Amino acid sequence: MFNNNFTSNSESGVLLESLDTSEVLLELKGNLFTGHLLDFAVHLQARNSSRFCLDMSDNPSDNSYRLTRMNALFQVKERDDLELLNTGGVIFDGEPLQDLEDGVCGF
Repeated sequence: MFNNNFTSNSESGVLLESLDTSEVLLELKGNLFTGHLLDFAVHLQARNSSRFCLDMSDNPSDNSYRLTRMNALFQVKERDDLELLNTGGVIFDGEPLQDLEDGVCGF
């Protein structure tokens, strides 16, 4: 998802969940998140035995990003630098997320 504007939503601007044995690869870059009334700018969840790969940068937001892992593989490129690469806080929920090395998920 590149260069979108998500404004004044009643819930999260982006809510995406991987379940069971699914595999999700997401690049989230250059998106604007403002005015969300409830929840978070972005809420990404990995559950069961699914795999979620994330590359997230250059996203300005007046809210937080929530990343949730429960019994799944959730890998994030530059995990420890997400707050530097995006405007808005990052909340890690559930089990620890793994740092993703360059090229592992195609980004």
